[in-house]
Amino acid sequence: MAIEFRTTEVIFPEGKRKAQTQRGSVTFDSRVRAADAAIKGFELGYTEGDHELLLAQIGITDVKKQGDDVTFTVTIGLRDNSGDYDDPFDGKVTVLVTADTTGDTAGD
Repeated sequence: MAIEFRTTEVIFPEGKRKAQTQRGSVTFDSRVRAADAAIKGFELGYTEGDHELLLAQIGITDVKKQGDDVTFTVTIGLRDNSGDYDDPFDGKVTVLVTADTTGDTAGD
């Protein structure tokens, strides 16, 4: 049994009209017994000029383990003072995944 850490980046292309979601994953060296994910850092921005900011949304959900893999969903969103997702935005979220691993290789 060991605690292991992996960091990965989830890239979001330009989008608008709603919050964006992307799946991410990391692979550990042995079977994962339990895992969780946290936001280590992020960059979000409007792609067509400066806007007043009403809401910035960043979250990680749906963390799942299978064998030596951990998957998760990252959501981002930017809304200006109009209250709508009507302006294009993009971003990058750095995710830290922490896992309790067995020490056995996943194929054993």
